[in-house]
Amino acid sequence: MKLKKSLADLSTEELEKLLIEKKEAYADLEEEKEFTLSQTGLHLSSKVKKEYKEQLTELEAEIEKIENLLADKD
Repeated sequence: MKLKKSLADLSTEELEKLLIEKKEAYADLEEEKEFTLSQTGLHLSSKVKKEYKEQLTELEAEIEKIENLLADKD
């Protein structure tokens, strides 16, 4: 079984690639959220709205952690 590397073990190039992926995921999720919430005929429970917020917050934290690791490597 292959173990997943910790972020600190990744090279600068791997971190930069991961940062791009996380930023794209954030933008996609934000776009999906805005589209979904803008549908006037669609009622969304507060649970769905909370899930979007939690996912976006999690991605923001991951992005910040990667950016900090990259800054430390410079």
